[in-house]
Amino acid sequence: MLPAAVTVLILLLLIGTVLHISTSRSDTLAVTRQTDLVSVAIRHSIKSIANDQEASTLWDDAVLQLRQRPLDYDWIDNNLGIWFNTYYQHDETYLIAPGGQVIYAMVGGRRVRTEAFGLVAAKADPLIAEMRKDLHSGTAAPRGSPGQTKGVVDFAMVSGHPAILSLKPVVPETDEIRQAPGQEYLHISVRFLDGSYLTALRSEYGIDGVRFSVQPTAPGAVGLRDRSGNRIGYIVWDPFEPGEQVAAQMLPALLAALALIAITLTILLLQQRRNRLRLAESGAAIEHLAYHDVLTGLPNRASFRNRLDAALNAPHNRDQIAVLLLDLDRFKLINDAFGHAAGDAVICAFAKKLIALVPLPNIVARLGGDEFAVILDGPTDVRELCENILAAVDEHLEFEGQRLHIGVSIGIAYAGHTGTHGEELLRKADIALYRAKADGRDCFRFFDQHMDERIKRRTVIERELRNAMRHDDELALFFQPIFSAQINSPVGFEALLRWHQKDRPAWTADQFIPVAEESGLILSLGEWAMRQACEASLKLGDAFVSVNLSPLQCRSLEFVGHLLKIVKESNADPRRLQIEITERALIEGGEEAIVAINSLRSAGLRLVLEDFGTGYSSLKHLRSMQFDKLKVDRSLLYQLGEDGQAADLVAAVFGLGKVVGMTMAAEGVESVEQRDMLIAAGCAEMQGHLFAPALPLEGAILLIEQRPATAAA
Repeated sequence: MLPAAVTVLILLLLIGTVLHISTSRSDTLAVTRQTDLVSVAIRHSIKSIANDQEASTLWDDAVLQLRQRPLDYDWIDNNLGIWFNTYYQHDETYLIAPGGQVIYAMVGGRRVRTEAFGLVAAKADPLIAEMRKDLHSGTAAPRGSPGQTKGVVDFAMVSGHPAILSLKPVVPETDEIRQAPGQEYLHISVRFLDGSYLTALRSEYGIDGVRFSVQPTAPGAVGLRDRSGNRIGYIVWDPFEPGEQVAAQMLPALLAALALIAITLTILLLQQRRNRLRLAESGAAIEHLAYHDVLTGLPNRASFRNRLDAALNAPHNRDQIAVLLLDLDRFKLINDAFGHAAGDAVICAFAKKLIALVPLPNIVARLGGDEFAVILDGPTDVRELCENILAAVDEHLEFEGQRLHIGVSIGIAYAGHTGTHGEELLRKADIALYRAKADGRDCFRFFDQHMDERIKRRTVIERELRNAMRHDDELALFFQPIFSAQINSPVGFEALLRWHQKDRPAWTADQFIPVAEESGLILSLGEWAMRQACEASLKLGDAFVSVNLSPLQCRSLEFVGHLLKIVKESNADPRRLQIEITERALIEGGEEAIVAINSLRSAGLRLVLEDFGTGYSSLKHLRSMQFDKLKVDRSLLYQLGEDGQAADLVAAVFGLGKVVGMTMAAEGVESVEQRDMLIAAGCAEMQGHLFAPALPLEGAILLIEQRPATAAA
């Protein structure tokens, strides 16, 4: 209950603080609003007094009446004096002649002796002098000023009352009466800011307790300053503060809400206590799940990392510590063919074999999926252990009467060879695992520094290739001529990608194409190359252009769709475009590759099976795919002329091509003897350094233009 009580108390303090801040803010805003109202009222009063005066001082009759002698005081009472008190509630008015004499005085609604001006003179004389000086430049008010004539207004204490003093000249409203500058009569009006003025302010604006004070004795106060900046006092009032009323109304509801919250918290805390007891009972099981794989019961990745760090930090010879990373080969095929239940059975069976083979106190863990890891911490024959693991996996596994075949690739790294940092040790083992898979899988490899250098070089190539693809001056297509054996003239070109860098030696295609395939860049690179090849085909007359597709490109129906779109957009003739595909691409691509390649054939492109004779070839693919041309791999030509069996093998391969009715071509022809033997075997097209190297597009165009001379040569 103590946490609940503390929580409710804190909540009460928070709510009280928020309520206090909000009500105080509300009161402050209310006072600010009333202050603005009072300030507006005072400004309005100043403007109103001047407007009241101008209604009678801008008047031809007023000018004429004040010039008459004797003065008509009754007229002045009714228009410039007593009438201002009766109608406008002005408390005092005075008329000053051009020579400075006071010719009229009204106080409290009665005409009085002019000596009464003496009580106002001290405050009015500076305003009169300022007004006289300003009138020499004209009587019209400046543009943007209120009213039509000039005027002067100021706050002052008059007879112990705060007051507004307003001066206006008596001037004609028409041009019929001439008024010499400096000869104007001045009308002075005084409006006290207490008494009736405050009564009107209270009734019109709802300001309670409004009064004048020489000090700001209330929260609501507006200061009054004269033109010299001297403070004459304050208009103060009792401000309306709604915050206190709101607080009084909200407090009971808030207390009720707090009581409800306290009850709810108590119930929740009791429930939490029961849950905590349940969690304590199952704590061991939860901890086991957090650090062990659910399927196999082996330590998981988190537990493996903790144990690896502990082994590396233990005070013993670290050279004996080794990490093995194991990845099952062809595991995805089992999942796809037999379902995840079969995959789980394989994982469990392999885990049991691994536990049986790895001696204690070494650690076996499952990192996830089909990836396992072993920490060897002691004298162990690692090579023998890996061979035993490979042999155990080679044994058949059964699932629901089905025999399942899998393999395993293993990467090994020693702590003594790579440092004692766990992350670095795992990275090195992963590099060795990558090498094992690259070497054909179902094998093990020890990490060495050359592997790291290859990985770093691959990273450099990938980074620089990405950068090169963003520029147009590094990558280019070269075109190797393909000659007809019958007319000894170029009939086509094979497009070959070249990469030239300004600041370093160029990467060869054998170096960067595999990196492009592994990183997925080969798709974008292939689209770029196809676009360049299509544009080149439009400039090479009737010669065809041959473009190579990688296994990854063959598997992507989306990529093939982009190629066909490029052909259409470039207006290239698909009959003069050939697509070269290796049988390895067909085998690795499966059904997706067959569908993709058939779509190319349907669009009119010719298909070439290249690297024929390297060991993949089978009649199945030759018959099912209906290739237009077979290109014999250069490896079959190396011993032509030196080995009679080589000639027989070439003749047999070309004979197979004739049987299936396909055009036969050869690449890598480097000698006249090779050429002659190929012609004798029935080869229709040849390419190689004997004929011409790969040329830039300009050279290929020139070669086509010179075909008659080339054939003669």
